[in-house]
Amino acid sequence: MNKNVLPKCLTLLYVCCATTHLYARTWTVTSPGGNIATKVSLEDGTLRYAVTLRGKEILSHANMGIALEDPDGGFITGLKYTGQSDAKVDETYAMPVGKRSSCLNRANEKTLSFKNDKGREMDLIVRAYDDGMAWRYRIKGQDTAKVRSEVSQFNVSEGVASWLLGYVKNYEGYYRKTSGGKPETRYGFPATFETKSGWVLLTEASVYDYVGSGLLGGNKPFGFTVAPMAEAAEVTCPWVSPWRVAVIGRSPSVIAESTLVQNLNPACEIEDTSWIQPGPTTFPWLTERLGNKNPERMKQFVDLAAEMDWKWLEFDIPLATGNGYGITQFEQWSKLEWIPELVKYAAAKGIKCYGWDHWRNLDTPEKCEKILGWYVKHGIKGIKVDFLDSDSQERFKFRTFIIQQCAKRKLMLSFHGATSPRGQQRRWPHLATIEGVMGEEYYTFSKHLTPNPVHNVSLVFTRNVLGSMDYHGTTFSMKPSGSVRKTTDAHEMALAVVFESGWQCISVSPEAAKGHPARGFLQGVPTAWDDIMVTGLTMLAFTFVAIQTVDWLGRRFLMLLGAACMALCYALIGGSYFLHSSGTHVLILVVAAVACYSFSLAPVTWVVLSEIFPNRIRGAAMSISVCALWSACFAVSYGFPVINDLLGPAVTFWIFGAVCVAGFLFVYFQLPETKGKTLEEIEIELVD
Repeated sequence: MNKNVLPKCLTLLYVCCATTHLYARTWTVTSPGGNIATKVSLEDGTLRYAVTLRGKEILSHANMGIALEDPDGGFITGLKYTGQSDAKVDETYAMPVGKRSSCLNRANEKTLSFKNDKGREMDLIVRAYDDGMAWRYRIKGQDTAKVRSEVSQFNVSEGVASWLLGYVKNYEGYYRKTSGGKPETRYGFPATFETKSGWVLLTEASVYDYVGSGLLGGNKPFGFTVAPMAEAAEVTCPWVSPWRVAVIGRSPSVIAESTLVQNLNPACEIEDTSWIQPGPTTFPWLTERLGNKNPERMKQFVDLAAEMDWKWLEFDIPLATGNGYGITQFEQWSKLEWIPELVKYAAAKGIKCYGWDHWRNLDTPEKCEKILGWYVKHGIKGIKVDFLDSDSQERFKFRTFIIQQCAKRKLMLSFHGATSPRGQQRRWPHLATIEGVMGEEYYTFSKHLTPNPVHNVSLVFTRNVLGSMDYHGTTFSMKPSGSVRKTTDAHEMALAVVFESGWQCISVSPEAAKGHPARGFLQGVPTAWDDIMVTGLTMLAFTFVAIQTVDWLGRRFLMLLGAACMALCYALIGGSYFLHSSGTHVLILVVAAVACYSFSLAPVTWVVLSEIFPNRIRGAAMSISVCALWSACFAVSYGFPVINDLLGPAVTFWIFGAVCVAGFLFVYFQLPETKGKTLEEIEIELVD
């Protein structure tokens, strides 16, 4: 063997290693809990990244990069690494609106600095949270230019299913379940995906002076590029882009419970938030077209709100002189003396009014002073701003403008005919809610494109994740349109607490509200929450506990344990209501009661029923037992709101706790253990 071969091989190996280090540098950002890791690489001057969830890839390698129209403003290729810095984000902030009253913002952050081949500098800021990751670009300089292109991509790894909204400018459509996207097709944020490793929701956050973006389908079903949904935006450098966001979790409950989009926004700019008071609102327009024209009818809605402890009335003031749809001008409706009188009538009953208007009537300081100044003078406490219908930079700048105009007058507001939220409520919590969803107003003007139960369930894991959602649901009565509601009253009742909105619209006429089964439940229904938890997964998880333990611990033991624990939970919940004590502890007790039921009475009852009857009567006995069981379920479901209405929640929960105690005693004294016994042995024991 030639003695020069070994040195040459070692030299070649050294050169290869050195080249790899130079052209494929990598950096990893790991979440505080260690479950999510983002790996960023610089390969031949191009940035790429991938994300793992508990060691398994959930977002595969995809490009990063952005370019301005300036000749030296490209940060897509030819990048050189110049440095880095690390930081930790660890803060808790309060929210007067939203899914949590106290939010934890905790992440690890890495800032990577680069230069392009023209010498211009850019920072890539990457954050890793325990429920997702995000990145943004910071372009340095002292100039103004338009953004030419962005190549930020999301490649969902091993995608199983997707819920995508075909892009429309007001975001009012279905999130359709598909097997990924289609090439060159635009989709609005958010987009939710199920993968073999977990769940992912893609969106953006902290958009204020830029254009709204969405996703553009690529050549692969689960590959997408971030794309502007309006004309190119002009930016002034130094400039920081919106965050590109992936909410990530092993289950869909992580997606629904996340406040990641909100966390990525600036801190609250309002020092005194005591005037920000969310609450349920009655919505006359959805019930009857001409309600806003009739002062006496509007007083009836005020009376309804007062009876039901709904804090707000939506008063579509520009419709007071029109035909029920067209907006009339300030000079017309401001002359109606009965409008201030109605507002005073409502205030005397503890009901606040908010108005409604077209955004074009509020797009200058002078117009705002005219209309919003009149609102303040006459005691109107908020406004719904409508018909924004655009992701343009101009419209996003208007949102910031009108939010600030309302803040300085202590007026709450909402956006209607709008894009989906980007987390603005953290910075400005007087933004009560945003539409950006196909809600139940579609029943009034569409016979085919209307909400349905599948659509409503999908919203929990798509649109409502981003922030308050003005779905204007809980519809029990509405003006004639030819549409037929596709949900039950029980479904509509649930929407008031399943969907989150600072102004939760409830559409029911004063006549329909009288004696309605949902009346007790909806009376004083909250709209700002201490915490959020998806309880359905609790039932699923603890049912598996029963499956694993029913032949080990026994049927009788599980039923006794479940009945005792449920009785304790109900007693404590009743005590909390009796003492007017609310908060996370009540949520924990409710989830605990669901868990206790799920590992005991819910599944084990069916096991016992299949075992305890002698063979000769098993068929008939099972039929009678099943009928009795479902009759009891019916009585509980329909009896609870009636008892709650008559006796209040404290006594109601105590009654159900007493029923659990009675069940415990019956099982203890009457039910033998059937674990490990044949049907014949059980029959002999019971007959004897």
